[in-house]
Amino acid sequence: SVNKTRPAIIYIHPWETYIGTPRLELPFIPKFITYYNLNLALDKLNKLLRDFEFTSIKNVLSAYYGLI
Repeated sequence: SVNKTRPAIIYIHPWETYIGTPRLELPFIPKFITYYNLNLALDKLNKLLRDFEFTSIKNVLSAYYGLI
């Protein structure tokens, strides 16, 4: 089960959202790790946006930790 109330941070490299990004010549394993299922990145991002609530880091620090 996923805790949907605890804050978390996600980061996506901009190149991961663009299927047309030129691909580097890499050895097999780094190439596999870097590019496998790259075509699904936007679908995964859309699912995150549908399933979770997002806010700024400023709001999280203020609400949960009394900072800022």
